[in-house]
Amino acid sequence: MAKVVKFYGDSCSPCKTMAPIFEEVMKELGIEAEHKNLGDPGVRDVAIAAGVRSIPSFVVYTDEGEILSRTGIMSKEALKSFIEDAVA
Repeated sequence: MAKVVKFYGDSCSPCKTMAPIFEEVMKELGIEAEHKNLGDPGVRDVAIAAGVRSIPSFVVYTDEGEILSRTGIMSKEALKSFIEDAVA
C-alpha cells in the first residue's frame, strides 16, 4: 500500500498554501498520508535520509521504499497526477 509523506515547516508559506490541497488530494485518492514537521525532534534526520532539500516536499513510498518525490507549490491537478503516476 502506498504512503505519501509531506515534509513541511510551520513558518513555510508555500507549505501553508499546499496543506489544504494535499489533504483534498489524499482524501480523493484514499492513500495513507503522513505529515513530518521539520521542527519536530528527529524529523530532520528522516528528511535528510529521504533526500529532502527544500519544503514542502512530497515523497511517495511503497512496500519497496521511496519511489518518487516532488518539491514546491503545485496545482491540485499536478499533485494528484504526480501521486497517481508514482503509485501506478
